[in-house]
Amino acid sequence: IRRVKESLEAKFRENVSLHELAQLAGTSAPYLSRVFSKEVGIPIQAYLSQIRVRRAQQMLMAGESLANVTYAAGFADQSHFTRHFKRFIGVAPGAYSKAVNPSSHS
Repeated sequence: IRRVKESLEAKFRENVSLHELAQLAGTSAPYLSRVFSKEVGIPIQAYLSQIRVRRAQQMLMAGESLANVTYAAGFADQSHFTRHFKRFIGVAPGAYSKAVNPSSHS
């Protein structure tokens, strides 16, 4: 599980397949999926989404534009990014960006 988590952290921009992660862990995809969810508390895809949102949050705090953050954090498009960001953080990324960088939005 540790190696899978490290791989997801390192490759968060990529669409890493469950099969690839299972090979890394030396097990089957269904078994990895069950064990990961049991040990981490959430499915692999949700864990990856959390990593991406956390990275996006860091980039927004650094003053990056929403367009740059969307793709740099590994999201397919702006609506995909907004949906995940809002689910994990509670506000839309634009509102978050304005709140953490008020002077850059004047």
